Amino acid sequence: MGILLAEKKFKLEVIRLNNTSVSDLSILAMAGKKFFSVDISGTPVKDVSMLKEINFLTADGCTELDFATLVKLKKLYRLSLRDTKLNDLEFLHNFTELEQLNINGTPLTNEQIQEFHVRFKKNRLEKNKAASSKRDPLKLDIHPEIKDPLLRVLADNSDYNPELALEAGEKLLAQRTERKDIKQILKDLIAICDKQWRKYFYIETPEGRKKYEFCNQSEKRFRYISETGDFSAPVSIASVADPIAEIVGLIPFIYENKKKYKAYETVENSSFYHVSAILEIVSKTKYHDVTLAQVEEAVKKSDYVEYKIEKNGDMYIKVQK
Repeated sequence: MGILLAEKKFKLEVIRLNNTSVSDLSILAMAGKKFFSVDISGTPVKDVSMLKEINFLTADGCTELDFATLVKLKKLYRLSLRDTKLNDLEFLHNFTELEQLNINGTPLTNEQIQEFHVRFKKNRLEKNKAASSKRDPLKLDIHPEIKDPLLRVLADNSDYNPELALEAGEKLLAQRTERKDIKQILKDLIAICDKQWRKYFYIETPEGRKKYEFCNQSEKRFRYISETGDFSAPVSIASVADPIAEIVGLIPFIYENKKKYKAYETVENSSFYHVSAILEIVSKTKYHDVTLAQVEEAVKKSDYVEYKIEKNGDMYIKVQK
């Protein structure tokens, strides 16, 4: 890295050193204003004073970091110090351009965070009165102002510990009969899942694929609930006396109410769609253990749709004219 910087062989914009053994950042001073974002998360870095021109600094898990060296980084827009030993926010009052501060997992108390936030907000309002370019209010990733315990867990962990946030969200949904904020809770849960499945989309490991699938399916479920108000959980198709007849009856209902199911699959009357679209809708909204063979048999007995079978055996269906 040092040789490339010294010879200026490329234009630096983003430096990612996260989870490396790098401990000395002095070489980065040679890049001058060529970069704006540095990620040193999980490194043993102690001194960041030479990064005074950057706008974004991510230093999550930097347990050796000397926070006194942050003082010179007054051009920061975003600062992330999650899982560090940060125990004082006083020096950040001089960071007049700061817009996002992540401090989850630090020893800071609710009182410290609230006092800092109130004062920072007041100072920003005063500065905005005289400034031609107004700064947005500072966003924190931790919310001591939220008194509802479950809502607090949901808000604090939406990006920090998504699994914990989703767990809190499920508990909040279970309280729906006594709450008036379910729509907003669903909106928050959808946003969390959307961000997470996109994060894991390109991670080709068993764990990555598992998390992708979970978040992707959870988002679809929350969207479906949000759009339909249907909180019911799918049951076993074995509970139905005649599964095939039941699916035959569901097929026209699905097409006639297709907007209701768009969170899971898109179906249109005039085009052929793979029969798996019906399988997906039925399995996610009515009968969790319905099989492709059962759906295909129901299609063959239905007067509502026509079907064709490709050479590979795949069935496609559309509404009969």
